[in-house]
Amino acid sequence: MASNTPKAPLGSNPEAAKSPTGLSKITTADTRVARYSVLNLALMQIDDLAVSKLVKASTGGTLYFGEFKFYIPPGSLANDTIIGIAMTSDKYIQMDFSPDGTQFNPPATMTVTYATANWKNLQSSKLSISWFDTATNRWINLGGTVDQSKLTVSVPISHFTEYSLSTR
Repeated sequence: MASNTPKAPLGSNPEAAKSPTGLSKITTADTRVARYSVLNLALMQIDDLAVSKLVKASTGGTLYFGEFKFYIPPGSLANDTIIGIAMTSDKYIQMDFSPDGTQFNPPATMTVTYATANWKNLQSSKLSISWFDTATNRWINLGGTVDQSKLTVSVPISHFTEYSLSTR
C-alpha cells in the first residue's frame, strides 16, 4: 500500500506549518497511532481501499470510511464536489482526502475513532489529529477534542490533504 512516510525527520518550523485551522503544533517525532492489528480492517468490513461521494455545496454531507467520519456543513464548499477518501496505510490510522487542497468555509469536522488503535503506551487524553504537509514533508499536529465515552477525536479542518490519528 502506498504511504506518504516522510523521508526527512518529522518536524516543522512555525513559518512553514500553515494549519488548516490555525491551531497547528510543531511535530518533532512520528506520533501517528498504529492500528492494533491489520485484522481490524477485516472486522470493519472494508471491501475497497477508497470511497467517493458527490457532496452538494448547498446541502453539505457526511462521509464514513474506516475509522474516519467527515462532516461538511451546508455552504462550506464553493461548488458541488466529488469527495474521496483513500486508505494510505494498513499500519497507521490515516487516510488521504481528495481533491487535495479543497477548501472549507466554514470548516468541516473530522472525527476519528480510536477503537481499533494499538493501546500499548497510549493515553486517550493525549490523542489528536495531524495533517501531512507535502510542502515540508512533515506531519502537523492539529490537536482535537477527545470524547472518551465514544472513543473518538474530532477537529475542525479547512482543507484536504492526508490526515492521521496521532498523539500530542
